[in-house]
Amino acid sequence: GCDGNATCANSVGTFQCTCKTGWTGSGMMCADVNECATNNGGCDGNATCMNSQGNFACSCKTGYIGDGFTCADVNECATNNGGCSVDATCANNTGSFVCACKSGYSGDGFMCADVNECLMNNGGCSADATCTNNTGAARSCACKTGYTGDGITCTDVDECLTNNGGCNANATCMNNPGSRACSC
Repeated sequence: GCDGNATCANSVGTFQCTCKTGWTGSGMMCADVNECATNNGGCDGNATCMNSQGNFACSCKTGYIGDGFTCADVNECATNNGGCSVDATCANNTGSFVCACKSGYSGDGFMCADVNECLMNNGGCSADATCTNNTGAARSCACKTGYTGDGITCTDVDECLTNNGGCNANATCMNNPGSRACSC
């Protein structure tokens, strides 16, 4: 008789066995054809071919969408910023995507934290300035009271040069770093 994976065509005094689609052999014996072994089974280059008994299937790889015979890149960044942090940018790549924290933040792109520039070396501000961390942006420097400048460079204001520093007319004004003193 014919193999279980063959069809039998009966005719007067004889019969003929033919292996079904997806099978090869004499018909009396049929073996599975591995369609995936040749040209990836006709699947798209961005798909996986999976052989099964008498058949096969194409499935698009992660990062692609389609029927397996035609696969197109999925732009993961088009939905919900790709799952990246709100403080990150999402960059679509062929078959994948990358999250990167924005300037002023650090992390893996999925979780980003503000970088506090003021924690090291007063943020590069003068020792006579106050460093203020600005979330997600560059820090700002402001000279302390009694000093003038751009915050990076601060110089002492000589208060005694104007109106005797506010001291009594009979007092002597003495300039100190960041302030003045009055003495009688």
